[in-house]
Amino acid sequence: MLVILSLVFLFLNTARAQSNPCVSFGVDYQDGGTYFQNNQSNVPFTFVSTFEGCQPDVVNNILVDPLGNQYLCSNTNLTPSDIPEMSTW
Repeated sequence: MLVILSLVFLFLNTARAQSNPCVSFGVDYQDGGTYFQNNQSNVPFTFVSTFEGCQPDVVNNILVDPLGNQYLCSNTNLTPSDIPEMSTW
């Protein structure tokens, strides 16, 4: 059985409150893309992002399934800019 997972980033309030925009760029997904993940698999799901214009902080990465269930993934650093950061679920 396959499950579609949507990737959602929740930034800490400090990252959103900056005067310069803190933006993320998906390396292996773009524009709210979805993935097919076999929920019977024990292989970790990973994704990579880069960030620009952010203050030193971390992102709390969350995967959301089609039913709205949320799954906490490993955090990623917002700095330094343009450095690939990988998160695992």
